[in-house]
Amino acid sequence: MRIWPIVIIMVIGVLVSYRLMTTHPTPAGIIDIDYEDKIAYVRLHSQLVSGSDGACQAAGMTIQYIIEELGTDWRVHIVNTWVPSSKNPIDYAWAKILAEGY
Repeated sequence: MRIWPIVIIMVIGVLVSYRLMTTHPTPAGIIDIDYEDKIAYVRLHSQLVSGSDGACQAAGMTIQYIIEELGTDWRVHIVNTWVPSSKNPIDYAWAKILAEGY
């Protein structure tokens, strides 16, 4: 029975992510790129930095997607005032953990 809250949170995260992707075609924007250090500076949509569990998971999914498109050796540095991660910049391994949710 303890698994149901986790499942519910994960489903909500996926639904929030899907809704953001369908209603806001650009949930994140690359502001700058450091090709030498392989860091993309990204501003997340305001709904991805609201602080809710679902928003943090959706942000993780978005960051993971960006890194997969650039190459898994890249990192993403979030430039928003509030960052949905304890690490910044975020590497691929950490983006995968964020995308899984809590």
